[in-house]
Amino acid sequence: MAIGRGRTAVEISSVTQVEEDPDGRVVSFASTTDSNGTLERRCGKRTGARMQVTTVVGDAVSTADIPWPGDAFVDGLQTGPLARCLREPGHHCTLHAFDATTGKMARNHYVLKAMAPLPGWKAPVFKKVSVKEDVPGAPVSTVWFDDRLVPVREELHTPQVRFEVRSTTREEALQPLASIDLFSRFFIPAPRELETLDRSAPLTFELAGTDGVAPTIIETDEQQVHCDGVVCRVTVTPRPIPPSPLCAGEVPAEVAPFLLPGPFVQSDAVEICDFARRAADGGDAATATINLTRAISRHVSVRHLSSVYDSALTVLRSGEGDCTEFALLAAASLRALGCPSRVVNGIVFVSDDGRGHQRFFGAHAWTQFWQDGRWYSMDAAFGHFDATHIALEVHDGSPSSGTSAMLGILSGLKVVSVRTSILPP
Repeated sequence: MAIGRGRTAVEISSVTQVEEDPDGRVVSFASTTDSNGTLERRCGKRTGARMQVTTVVGDAVSTADIPWPGDAFVDGLQTGPLARCLREPGHHCTLHAFDATTGKMARNHYVLKAMAPLPGWKAPVFKKVSVKEDVPGAPVSTVWFDDRLVPVREELHTPQVRFEVRSTTREEALQPLASIDLFSRFFIPAPRELETLDRSAPLTFELAGTDGVAPTIIETDEQQVHCDGVVCRVTVTPRPIPPSPLCAGEVPAEVAPFLLPGPFVQSDAVEICDFARRAADGGDAATATINLTRAISRHVSVRHLSSVYDSALTVLRSGEGDCTEFALLAAASLRALGCPSRVVNGIVFVSDDGRGHQRFFGAHAWTQFWQDGRWYSMDAAFGHFDATHIALEVHDGSPSSGTSAMLGILSGLKVVSVRTSILPP
């Protein structure tokens, strides 16, 4: 697959193989994905109701033991489970679909809407199926399957844009199209001027869904949420990082996994460890994180949107990336120094993006680290964290750990109001 992202062509190719037993259940799988030269290999072997998955990105190797329900299948390759439940219009089922290219298991709802012709295709009948992941805010896609249950077209509608993926020839797929600024389609207008507000102090936002239902917003140590079914009131309170020793405080069991290296957060790589030590330059937590933020900003000197999802080690070597790559390099550096860290996906206020867009909230990624018993945020891409950062999901840095609900939340979110808040005594 070739994607035009800005002025750069992003080449993505993926090959997946599956071995089945006589009953059509997965025995093992192997997948290789090449994203602009970054190879990600993933393989798995099932034992009973568990799948042992090994992921290799560059020199980093990680393993995971994931549940494998009885209805699970490898999405896009195995058709037996769908064939058994989608026989006539109105038939529906819920199945666990595994994406071998990302390592993500999704619980999806499938409904056979119709048996109908598909314009532009010679076959007389296709199965038109709606697919929705079982997570709040996930969008609904429509997939057309041929008589072998091979998907030939998929559509995903959001209030801002309609996505369409269809089977075609390579020649047609690579025909030049009109330029689409997809990134800006998900900008959310700011309801008022925010430049004059003290963004280091707490701010409270009223967030609503375009469908009249309150959106799903997470809570963090810096973000409190109160929803009434129609709107959510979100208060973001930036906390100054304390001047205690970096990574001080006990690490509870639920936080400990965020200390581990991963395929995209290679905190055990010698290059990452050396960079982190030089960048932090000793000092307390407040000083070290300021130094680290500045060092990453200097090092990632080429900023663009052409990266698909580069690992921390790739970013360190290339010095290129967008906010996601900044967040991953910061997370890896913090883990190398002994601090649990995680990546946050959300939105942030932008006064002017330099491309004609002013005063909006746009998709963004930053980093949180565990210090003195709580999570603190740092934003290496912007150089600072303020109260206009609204978190929508947190994850360990792997692209497979984020949810598809992110797209649904962004497409259906609006910021109704913003006001200053007063901290409780």
